[in-house]
Amino acid sequence: ATGSFVDKNVGTSKAVALTSSYSGADAGNYSITDQASTSAIISPKALTVSATGVNKVYDGGNVATVALSDNRVAGDVLSLSDTSASFADKNVGTAKAVSVSGISVAGTDAGNYNFNTTAATSANITPKALTVSGISASNKVYDGSTAATVSTTGASYSGLVGGDAVAVRATGAFSDASVAPGKTVVLTSLYSGVDVSNYSITGQVSTTADITAGSPTQSVAALSNGTQLLPAYAGAVFTSEITVSKPAAAQTGTNPIASPMATSVARTTPPAAPVAGITDTGEMHFGPITVISGGSKLPADALLLSLAQ
Repeated sequence: ATGSFVDKNVGTSKAVALTSSYSGADAGNYSITDQASTSAIISPKALTVSATGVNKVYDGGNVATVALSDNRVAGDVLSLSDTSASFADKNVGTAKAVSVSGISVAGTDAGNYNFNTTAATSANITPKALTVSGISASNKVYDGSTAATVSTTGASYSGLVGGDAVAVRATGAFSDASVAPGKTVVLTSLYSGVDVSNYSITGQVSTTADITAGSPTQSVAALSNGTQLLPAYAGAVFTSEITVSKPAAAQTGTNPIASPMATSVARTTPPAAPVAGITDTGEMHFGPITVISGGSKLPADALLLSLAQ
């Protein structure tokens, strides 16, 4: 005999229709009344619902996304869902544990299965892009160095998740020490904060600031009783031509600031060589110089110096 349930669905005492055939040497001697049916149980199939974690970019939360799958009988109509999927914490990491709960199964054939309501999987949380800008540098008076004063007070953090703690500290250096407006200041930044490791940071590479000259004009005349101290203009840079005139009353002298140079030659540090060949009516021209920190002493028969920017 063979048999078939009236339908495929789970149930108890389900009718089974029988189809019988007979054999044997004496089968033909009998008029047989067949058993038409019997009953049996169809019990639910164990359905294993599995979860596959979906990688995400850090967003400050531990909510996870998963894809659910199962081992249903081919052709059965089922839909799977869950109420919660979460990472163990919010932070960036690889193969982070994900817990899934509230799994449910719906659909035409859902009643034919028993299924798990929780599952575990893993996924990655990758760093979020963060762009830092707004770092500034202060203008300064020329001091012969490239050191710059940098402020992060106005720093902004594009991409920072609300409530996260990330901070920047920065140092900077001018591209060179010369006087000019809008000079490039190259920045070196360090980042800190409990959430800094959750970001891929694009730092601010540079900013601009001015290096200005010192006092634009300074004149010093010789004193008859000894020496004259040239006031200190540390870092003052005189970028235009300087004219040094010899008073008629003084026939000899030493220039404490610079030796004669062609006007076409740029000079940013003062040599100590003495002035030679000065006449009482002559003029001597020098390239740009830098006034030495602390000032310079002029002898009694010094030249009258007029330093104009």
